[in-house]
Amino acid sequence: MIYPRETKELQPFRVEVDNVEVTTGVKVAVIRPATRPTTWTDPITLDSGGLAVLIDDLELGVWNIWAQVTTDHEIVVILCGDFKII
Repeated sequence: MIYPRETKELQPFRVEVDNVEVTTGVKVAVIRPATRPTTWTDPITLDSGGLAVLIDDLELGVWNIWAQVTTDHEIVVILCGDFKII
């Protein structure tokens, strides 16, 4: 998705572990490509039950959405996609 830099809206994303969509136990990071997440925050839960991040005050360029899913047995880190601010 491409957004103008003045935008303030929600970017939905999906998290799948073993081909099953996950919406609980999820943390999210929005970072530049070629970097690894170090700080995690809670995603926004949409009325539909899906997850999203708020796009607001980001610099121009491409941004990656990463998810961290914590279960009883493991912590899974997943690259969920990217978007661009123009």
